[in-house]
Parts: sequence; structure tokens; C-alpha cells
Amino acid sequence: KGSRKADDSYALTYQIPIEKQFKVETNLAERNNQTVKSRAFEFDAYGFQGSTQVEVTVTWNGTEIEPTEPNQYAVILEDGANTFTITPHNGEERGDTQEYTITFQKKSDGDGGDDPDNPDRPIVSCPELESYHNGTVNNSPLSFTVYAQNCRGEDLPASQIRAVCNGVECDVLWPNDGEVSFSADLREGANTIYVEVDDGDGNVFKQNYSITYTPPEEEVTGTITLSVEATTIGIGYLVAPTQVEITRDQRLSEVLLEVLDANNYAPEYTGDVESDFYLAHIMDKDGRDFVLNPVVPEDLEAHLLEINEQSAEDVYPMRWYTNSLGEFDFCVGSGWMYSVDGVYPNYSMADCILQDGNEIRIRFTLYYGADIGGAGALGNGTNEDEAIGNWEREW
Repeated sequence: KGSRKADDSYALTYQIPIEKQFKVETNLAERNNQTVKSRAFEFDAYGFQGSTQVEVTVTWNGTEIEPTEPNQYAVILEDGANTFTITPHNGEERGDTQEYTITFQKKSDGDGGDDPDNPDRPIVSCPELESYHNGTVNNSPLSFTVYAQNCRGEDLPASQIRAVCNGVECDVLWPNDGEVSFSADLREGANTIYVEVDDGDGNVFKQNYSITYTPPEEEVTGTITLSVEATTIGIGYLVAPTQVEITRDQRLSEVLLEVLDANNYAPEYTGDVESDFYLAHIMDKDGRDFVLNPVVPEDLEAHLLEINEQSAEDVYPMRWYTNSLGEFDFCVGSGWMYSVDGVYPNYSMADCILQDGNEIRIRFTLYYGADIGGAGALGNGTNEDEAIGNWEREW
């Protein structure tokens, strides 16, 4: 008789050749499952097959992200756990996906959020306060603007920007995200204006400014320099830089009307000298022509024509008049704006209380201030939904 043999079983292990194996190298590995208190987060990610570098696919919370430069990534972390995956691949071949978790937690008291050396501290500037700090002014109230962004350069909500004068909250003249203007009632002698900006993540800017207010004994408190300019259309000054005496607590709106009248111009405006003053047009009292042979510079005109191409309707050129100059002349975004010592406020001229030595420029813009360095001064005659950045130079 024959015999039967039991079947033999064998287990085989296939070792992928080293030159075919995928691997991931990333500094996320050493930070995996850590908690951080800065939203701005950067990391690297490399893929290899053997010793050959290959491409990687990187996701953040389920969404694929692109590198900021080769193999370098940057994100703004969301609250709580953030999940990253890295998958190496070479053509159709793919390696195992590696997963990492980084948790973001807002700073709390004691975490150094208000430390001046905190790299995540809000970016804040207060041009007027910085100019008058440890100095003396002779008119009150004092108008000033606080510009504020988070450490990533994003405008902060107006509600997170505050100013206090001598323990009393300052009146808000005009609130815009990233730019809030205030009015501070000064008392005679030393004054402290405190500015605080919170980015919502526990990073706080805090700064005190010391300003001395000395009420003038005389009615005349100093002089300013004022000009009215239409260089954007090539006709130069309507009013050349002029020294003007100012009186106690005088508003720019009042002084402008006096200067225009003295130069035989008749302004058309809305509001009044004490509230919501807006300069719409400047006309000649006698109806004479003063907008003569206007020429928009070629490089400025190129910007306006480019906007035409991007808009449903042309914004330029528009109609204009020889004996009047103001809003909507030449271009949809045109009008009068003003700067004080090189800064374009976002509040009305009626809220601008002049100080000795101020340089005031009343300037005609063709497109919401972008051509004169005043883009974004929304309370200064521009429209919030048309806010853009400044162009490469001023005309």
C-alpha cells in the first residue's frame, strides 16, 4: 500500500530593497503632539525613496497645502488640534502616510503675551502720539490714529483697539479694522495716553505716551503750512504752500474755508465746520477757468486703464469742468483728501484740531488716494469697499 505525506507550509518575508523604500524626514516629528502658543507655524517636509529625494504631498486638517518655497511650509494654526500628513511618492509609487498633530492654545496671563520682546506682539503705530510723546501741545482735544495689525500683517478688528487718556476712554472718531482714530480731551499740564491692542490670541501691545498740554495765553497759538494741490492732473497748486496763523483749538475745516476764500475759491461741501465736514468741490468765485490743459501722467493713467479692463464699467476717463474740481471729475474714484504731517487721517477735517507746526496738504486724487499715498484713509473721502493699496509712487 502507498502512504500519504502531510502538506508542508512555508512563510516567506519579502524585504523591499533599500533603494526602493520610502521615508519621510520632517521637523514635525520632534514636535509631534506638542502644544504651541503662536498661530504662525512653519515646518519642513522631505520625501525619499532610498537615497533619492522624491516629491511629497502635505495636508493640513484634511486640505492639501503648497510649499512657500521648496520643502518649506507655513500655516496659521486653527484653535485646538491641527493634523498634518506627509506622503512621499515617486510617479505611481507611494510610501506610507505619516501623521503629526500640533495643538494651538491661546496665551493666558503670565505667558508673556504683553512682553515687548514677544515675537507675536501686534504691530502698532501711532504717528501723532509718537510725534508728540514727551512734548508739548497747545490745542485740545488731540486727534490721533492707531494703526494695528497682528504679527502676520493682518488688520485687527477695531473692537480690539483702545485708547485711554488720564484714565478716561478716548472718544472714537472713526473705527476701521486696522485703523482707529480717537479724540483725547487734554487737561492742563501732564497727560498720559495709554494705547492697548489685543490680537485675540493673548498677544497684547501696551504703550503709554506722555504729552503736556499748555493752554495758550494768546488767541493765536501758532502757524501751520497749508497747500491745495492737483498734481495728479498736471495743473500743480491751486494754493501754494502758505503759512497760516491758527487760533486756540481751531479745526482744519475752518482754516481751509478761510484759505480758499482768500484765494478767490468757493468750496462746495457737506456737513459743517464742526461735524462731518467733507470737501466735495472747489470752484472759482467768479466762475473763471482754472482747470486748464490738464494732463494725467502716463504711468498714472496706465493704472486707471488697467482698472477699466478689470471693471464691468469704465472708471476713466470721466467728464470734467474747467471752472470746478472735485469728486468724480476725470475718474470715478476722484476727490479731495488731506494729510497732516504726511499721514492721511481716517476722520473728517472737522475733527482735526490743528497744532502749531502742522503741515497740511489738501490733495486731489484720481483713485481713492492710491495715487497720492493715501489709500485706505476711509474717513477721508474714500469708500471702504474700494480700499486698495498705494501705487508705486505719488503723483
